[in-house]
Amino acid sequence: RDVERSRGLGDVYKRQLMKHGTRLVAGLSAFGLAAAFLTGCGSKDPDQALCDDATAVLEKAGASNTQELDQKLANDPAKLAEVGKGLREAADKNKDSEHAAPVDLAGRMLEVAAKASGDPGQMDPETMQELTKLNQEASSPEIDKSAKELTEKCPAFVSSK
Repeated sequence: RDVERSRGLGDVYKRQLMKHGTRLVAGLSAFGLAAAFLTGCGSKDPDQALCDDATAVLEKAGASNTQELDQKLANDPAKLAEVGKGLREAADKNKDSEHAAPVDLAGRMLEVAAKASGDPGQMDPETMQELTKLNQEASSPEIDKSAKELTEKCPAFVSSK
């Protein structure tokens, strides 16, 4: 006697539901994993992501850290501006990082420094004023604290003190 065929109609439906239910659960699990991957669940720490992106910007400019950047690009305003823009973009991309503000500020400072390169006596008043404003912003306790923490977390940022 064939046991499969002798089962009642309810058993058939139950087997089909269980089989399809198992597929559904497996499908939802795979979908959940894909969604988690795509939405960033389980992604890296925002501070680390910022460090990685900022490091990539510096390396693209031929420097492994900010100290090397000062040495290599002091006389290359175009490259300074490019690095400044890259740091601002890294900060914007990783705005969830508690250190995005000092990286953005560093980027803005490099861009203004690129405009101000050359003879300091020839700097236009607007650029001088902008540089002064950025320096004041950099000396705020919040930015200073965050920048110091960043130098401890990210090897690309070397303390100037």
